[in-house]
Amino acid sequence: TIEVGGVPLVACIDTGATFSLMSDKAYEQVSEHLPGLLPAQVSLSGAGGESLEVKGAVSLEFKLGEGLYDQLTHVGKLEGLDLLLGMDWLSSYGVTIDCATKTIRIGTRDVMFGRAMTVSSRDLVRMCKTVRIRPRGVQRVLCRIRDLSRVGQEVLVEGTTQLGGEL
Repeated sequence: TIEVGGVPLVACIDTGATFSLMSDKAYEQVSEHLPGLLPAQVSLSGAGGESLEVKGAVSLEFKLGEGLYDQLTHVGKLEGLDLLLGMDWLSSYGVTIDCATKTIRIGTRDVMFGRAMTVSSRDLVRMCKTVRIRPRGVQRVLCRIRDLSRVGQEVLVEGTTQLGGEL
């Protein structure tokens, strides 16, 4: 997660995205903390070729870990998360991603990523909405949990299933 004006947002670093993109819903949520929207200068498409309906761009100042960053970010249609940090941000800040240690190095700072928790198939209640993030079919699921200390935490569900099948 990142913070914009103290508001936490779900962000994803996407090395396949040329530009950074904020969902229009997230923009509405934090717009009072941001300068006005600049006119759209680009037309962007998702991995599946669909239009991301860019409404404009904004100079986005956000907190990630202990660092503050500023990035011209496009605002448009983005489902399943609030912000994609693309190659424009990665190259501007010389970001290095170390998958083995699950850290992102930004200058001299290291930020941890990739919290994963297990969810058993009996916890799976129903498919909430399928959000296609990658062609392999990443899905969002709604889960029931018995351990209330896990409420509000992100979960990673691995595996493939048919609706109603076992993970």
